[in-house]
Amino acid sequence: MSEYTKASCDVLVLGGGIAGLTCATSLKEQRPDLDILVCEKNFAGYAGKANRGGGVLQYFDYEKTNPEQFVAFHDAAIGDGLGDKELMKTYVEMNHDMLDKLVSWGVNLPREEDGKYHVMPTGPFTAMICVDLDITLKVRRSAEKLGVRFMDKTVMAELTTDAGKVTGAAVYSLLDGSMTMVSAKAVGFDRLVLTYSQ
Repeated sequence: MSEYTKASCDVLVLGGGIAGLTCATSLKEQRPDLDILVCEKNFAGYAGKANRGGGVLQYFDYEKTNPEQFVAFHDAAIGDGLGDKELMKTYVEMNHDMLDKLVSWGVNLPREEDGKYHVMPTGPFTAMICVDLDITLKVRRSAEKLGVRFMDKTVMAELTTDAGKVTGAAVYSLLDGSMTMVSAKAVGFDRLVLTYSQ
């Protein structure tokens, strides 16, 4: 690599879909002091759980099941013997809080007159809830207001490492081909859970 610019951040998130945006926004809320940079090959807000696509989120009815019961049901009825049961349990436990978090980030979720979310049953314990079709743009805007930085139209070419630890990434612009070496204290990917420790 002959010519490149250098950049640095505390946390580098590779991928600006719904997972990467949620990761960056949640982490920035918890740690406002962190410098968080999201690199996205398209445009964060139009990537991942695509803007104008999908339109529903899963909802768990806690009056009909609890996380342990759902995991057992999913294992027995769906045949998910090889799945990560602890991760599934965490997913169910976080469901209602995550819906509330999305609303706090400006996402529109329909509600009944009594204030509960308007849900449509899809199974004995589950339902779906309509989601704002601009969900990813709303989350991006919240992230920007918190100070998360973005490099759009930027593709990861290679991870950089030091003594077996990921220390950043080499990224390039799809617009002009320029290369940037980004160093970071922590690196996460759109589809992976990132844990930051200083």
